Amino acid sequence: MDQISPLRMTWALIVLIICALLQARGSDYATSSAQFDPSGRILKTEYARRAITEKGGPVAAICCQDGILLSAARQIRRSSMVLSHPKKVHQVDKHILVGAAGSLSQAQALANAARSICARYREIYDSPIPIEYLCSSLSDELHRLTREARGNPVGVGLVVAGWDERGPQVRCIHSGFFFRLC
Repeated sequence: MDQISPLRMTWALIVLIICALLQARGSDYATSSAQFDPSGRILKTEYARRAITEKGGPVAAICCQDGILLSAARQIRRSSMVLSHPKKVHQVDKHILVGAAGSLSQAQALANAARSICARYREIYDSPIPIEYLCSSLSDELHRLTREARGNPVGVGLVVAGWDERGPQVRCIHSGFFFRLC
């Protein structure tokens, strides 16, 4: 019988370890937001949708003739003492509030994007931004972030509440599309 050289033994061990790691990693379909699994689903978008319902508490809006009430609940998951809590409701312009459910760090980034959209609109047109225009712009941004293969889909649902020339409005932005609630 031939002796197996230590170099061949080392390479065989490396190949076995790599195969074991690839097997333990799970489905390759969950690594891209632009790849379908055999059943026709995009797993990364499903994970992002699940983050909206599991990571943050609900956001509720009540629309009346005189105004809008926007409220958000926080879920406390740890018993450790937290000195500051991330915001779930953001004022993005003088007449618009945005409530977020899901990943609060992504919600903060989207609130900052909404503030810059509002400021840019006010600078160009010298008037407050219409609610529908802001929702359309934020929806486009959400869709762009989800569509990019290098990043993760956004796990945030937004409730945009505001008052413009059409009166009080509440709109929901989720997974790159938006719809009017009242």
